[in-house]
Amino acid sequence: MAHASVASLVRTIESLLTSNSPMQSLTCDHSEDFSALHEKISSLEVVVKNFEKNNVSGETTDLEVEIKEVANIVEQTIQLRVTEVVLANDENLREKAKERLSDSLQQVAEDIDRIWKESTKIQDKSKHASKKSTVQEFPSSSRNILNVENSMVGRDDQRKRLVEDLTRSYSGEPKVIPIVGMGGIGKTTLANEVYNDACIRSHFDVCAWATVSQQHNVKEILLSLLQSTKGDTFDMNDEAELPNMLQKSLKGKRYLIVLDDMWESEAWDDVRLCFPSENKGSGILLTTRNTEVARDAGTENISLQMSFMDQDESWNLFKSAAFANEALTYEFETIGKQIADECHGLPLTIVVVAGLLKSIRAIEDWRCVAKDVKSYITNDPDEQCSHVLGLSYNHLTSDLKTCLLYFGIFPEDSEIPVKNLMRSWMAEGFLKLENDLEGEVEKCLQELVDRCLVLVCKKSLDETKIRSCKVHDLIYDLCVREIRRENIFIMNNIVLGVSDSECQYLSMQKMHPFKRVTGDKIDYCSHGLYRALLSPVHRQLRDHDNNDLLKRTRSIFSFHLKDSYFYLKPKLIHFKLLKVLELRHRVIDNFPLEILSLIWLRYLSLLCRENLDIPPEICRLWNLQTFIVNRDNRSYVDINCPVQIWGLMQLRHLKLPRFYLPDCPSGSDDKGRHLDFSNLQTISYLSPRCCTNEVILGIQNVKKLGIKQYVTDYGCYQDGGPLNNLIHLHQLETLSFTYCYSRILPASAKAFPATLKKLKLETIFLSCSYLDIIAELPNLEMLKLVDIFSLGNEWYPNVRGFTRLKVLLIEDHTLNYWKANNFPVLERLVLNECHYLKEIPIEFAEIHSLQLIELTRCLPELGESAARIQKEQEDLGNNPVDVRISRPRKYIVVIKVITAKERNENTVDMAHASVASLMRTVESLLTFNSQMQSLICDHREEFCALHEKVSSLEVFLKNFEKNDVFGEMTELEVEVKEVANIVEQTIQLRVTEVLLANDENLRENAHERLFDSLQQAAKDIDRIWKESTMIQDKGNVMNFQWFKIFHCFMIFQWFNIFQWFNKTSKEYTYVEKIMVGRDDQREQLLNGLSTGYSSEPKIIPIVGMGGIGKTTLANEVYNDACIRYHFDVRAWATVSQQQNVKEILLSLLCSTEVDKVFTSSEAELAEMLQKSLKGKRYLIVLDDMWEK
Repeated sequence: MAHASVASLVRTIESLLTSNSPMQSLTCDHSEDFSALHEKISSLEVVVKNFEKNNVSGETTDLEVEIKEVANIVEQTIQLRVTEVVLANDENLREKAKERLSDSLQQVAEDIDRIWKESTKIQDKSKHASKKSTVQEFPSSSRNILNVENSMVGRDDQRKRLVEDLTRSYSGEPKVIPIVGMGGIGKTTLANEVYNDACIRSHFDVCAWATVSQQHNVKEILLSLLQSTKGDTFDMNDEAELPNMLQKSLKGKRYLIVLDDMWESEAWDDVRLCFPSENKGSGILLTTRNTEVARDAGTENISLQMSFMDQDESWNLFKSAAFANEALTYEFETIGKQIADECHGLPLTIVVVAGLLKSIRAIEDWRCVAKDVKSYITNDPDEQCSHVLGLSYNHLTSDLKTCLLYFGIFPEDSEIPVKNLMRSWMAEGFLKLENDLEGEVEKCLQELVDRCLVLVCKKSLDETKIRSCKVHDLIYDLCVREIRRENIFIMNNIVLGVSDSECQYLSMQKMHPFKRVTGDKIDYCSHGLYRALLSPVHRQLRDHDNNDLLKRTRSIFSFHLKDSYFYLKPKLIHFKLLKVLELRHRVIDNFPLEILSLIWLRYLSLLCRENLDIPPEICRLWNLQTFIVNRDNRSYVDINCPVQIWGLMQLRHLKLPRFYLPDCPSGSDDKGRHLDFSNLQTISYLSPRCCTNEVILGIQNVKKLGIKQYVTDYGCYQDGGPLNNLIHLHQLETLSFTYCYSRILPASAKAFPATLKKLKLETIFLSCSYLDIIAELPNLEMLKLVDIFSLGNEWYPNVRGFTRLKVLLIEDHTLNYWKANNFPVLERLVLNECHYLKEIPIEFAEIHSLQLIELTRCLPELGESAARIQKEQEDLGNNPVDVRISRPRKYIVVIKVITAKERNENTVDMAHASVASLMRTVESLLTFNSQMQSLICDHREEFCALHEKVSSLEVFLKNFEKNDVFGEMTELEVEVKEVANIVEQTIQLRVTEVLLANDENLRENAHERLFDSLQQAAKDIDRIWKESTMIQDKGNVMNFQWFKIFHCFMIFQWFNIFQWFNKTSKEYTYVEKIMVGRDDQREQLLNGLSTGYSSEPKIIPIVGMGGIGKTTLANEVYNDACIRYHFDVRAWATVSQQQNVKEILLSLLCSTEVDKVFTSSEAELAEMLQKSLKGKRYLIVLDDMWEK
């Protein structure tokens, strides 16, 4: 991996030569020396890259080891000397530091000269030797390693699909079907099974097979195919005649060609013209580890992506390989299944382990293997897994090898956020990146994915970006093995004083000490030269003798840091060459000042719980590209940034919980440099107040922007205010607003940047009319509406917009109905936790571009609606939309929507009404002696404090409105009303989430969101209270023009909720939407209930053992159309073993649509129920009754 070290050195020197850089001004006296050094090392980089490309065996040579050592020492020497210059406190020290830098530059120039001469000599020899090299192929191992008695186990569906695709009648050129997957997943075995299928043999006139391999040889491929078609052995020296011979042997015949193990598109280009194109019905099957090859070669939209085996397939394959037809005991089957599961669905691993265990029949030996399957695979004497996967690794370029090995930094089997991964690659400096750094790094990751070495875990909503990824455990082992062999990214037990089992194998590079004596201590370390530090950080950090080690450390990752941070923090000042500092797993109380001396730092990630002050000296981190501060989940955090932060001119990604960015300084700094964020690509979360013209001009190239509003921002502006300046961001593509009022958003579509493609609105009080503004955005492709508080529960688009919208997400919304007539090119509709929406507009069936409807935790009726759209599209002859439903709700939350007019037709819609409604909601949470109150008891203190503040505000507003003789609504009243509505709706929605959570993990997350919302609500009410008391004290009540807004107040009928969420067996009645069977019994009950009359109500018991379907049958009858029509009132209550008469009566009262029940007396409840049923024909269902 010499190339990675040389590339890193080149990037370091380039950072010193970059114009408008503070480092360039400090080292300008040595610019000629650096330029000459850069030229030599750039040439060396090209030589090393070519050398590693031609080194097919992957063996490291002595020259590579020496180049790597020299490159690392040169880079570290330069960085340490420059650091001394930068951090010198006075002019005298700075002069001495510059002298040492000059001496070191002369020495490193000599080292590079020597290595350059040696490398050019070896390069000339390798060119001569490469002409005589022979091609190595692995056809036998590739084709037979997965054969289990010549019979494939599993993959039946994939085999059938391939056979059908190949034998289906069609015209045109031969159909090319690629089989794609990682090494060892069974591509060759599946192709072989299809190749020998009886239907295939009878359908095709000619079948031929050739193995291509890494270093493909066209002559050998053609000879293999000719041998298959003619059955003769060919020995021809004239390669030019072979294509014609193959053409003639296939002409006029229906043929099937299998090209196994194709690695490059060039191989396909070299042979594709050898196959006749006019042969109708012919087919070509190829296997490859590279998705790019499949895209280039395959017929459009036809390919097979091999997936890992599921548990049943894994066990069947293991059983077939280990036991053949033997009977096996229960003990062997139990342990065998455990071993098969540990192979993680990779057929190669399953077959290897099963083959090694085939001759072992001691149950204790099998138990030992089950405890550590991975080491058993690694110790395979034939090294079958290592060999197969090693081919993929050796085929990578030096850049991609380094990127792949980086996965060995992370804990095994961890899902890695792609953004963090790619920004770390950028920071390490081993990739040559120009202009679009992020785009180039993304290409590297995509290439690893295409080569089936990296697995995609999550993709973006539009599936254009990879969000998270991981590697298979065998690939992870390959990374660790190569890391050990190459001596990169690992810390050994010599330094740690602990065993490897206690390490996480994170970022650490170790090299042998460079054999050059100069008397300079920088160039020698008894433990070797380390690239990066392993985390968790161990006891050696308390050892002062390790300062040399710390100086050479390049990266720190804190996946399991725990208390090690306390050892690490005081030592940070010694990590002078640090490039990556990842501390996002340990909460800090204040910004570590030790970081400010790490001038080479490019990636910094922290975690805080409280507000954080960034020191002015942050500007010293001139090389910083990524700066992230994450917040602890249960806190609101503000980051205070100094104006000096504008000095971070290399910054590309800035992500803070919420911060105020001061205006960009005008003019230049004391070094003559203009200060701005010209490289910045992403920034979040900005306060709306700081979106001034000066700030916006300083972030002109930003592509992704997040804006978050907090309490301190309210009331400062309206009608867009500073956010109208966003129009000047001509590169902006992605924009998000969080916790914002609609009145501060850009006032019109023209105030948004025309380049905007993705927009997210989260936790916003938004009017449906504002959605019409969004609809007019000309290039909007994705819209996310998350946790929106709407002024109405219905959405009727008034404009024909959304002309380019492809993805629409609505999450946690109060929407009941909307009409779709303006989504002409929509491709994906995603609805998450839309608890009140029962129907997707049927007009969606007319959207020809619609590909997916995805529903999560929505009502069953919504799923039925999606199915109707799917059916409608089929009837119209379109490709049916893919409908995906996960975790559907089986109950309906009943809410009551009351308008201001319904509340009191004789009064205007005043702020007091909103505050009073909020007051009653909080009181209901504090007074109920019910399940709901017990579920939120952890937040009782917060609710009590909120109740006290709201009570005071209610009294003040009542007097305030009483004295308002003109009846005009003031600006304060508008704001109070708006805040009160948002607070009430937020609390209700968050409490509902807690109540409806169906497992402990979801409930805990809901509790956290409720806690956050209560904190924010308290701040909102506190601010409003202070403003109102100030006005009261001054007696200065200003009247403004009446401000009428129609508000929908969602008053949750809590009685209708808590009855469905008892911890006992009491559950809501919608157990099944559709009952299967029991038709005769249902008809019998319907007839018994709807025919015949008597003076007393009929009582019909449904009797049976638990689980036999009593509740389901009762539910089916309860919801029958005839029953609904026949009875005036229907009510349901769940009784259960420990019956509670009061709760039964409350349940029945709620079902009979009694609006308010504030009594706590059972006698009064019974009387109310009597009155509600009197004179009506009623049906009562008492479910799950145990006692008389």
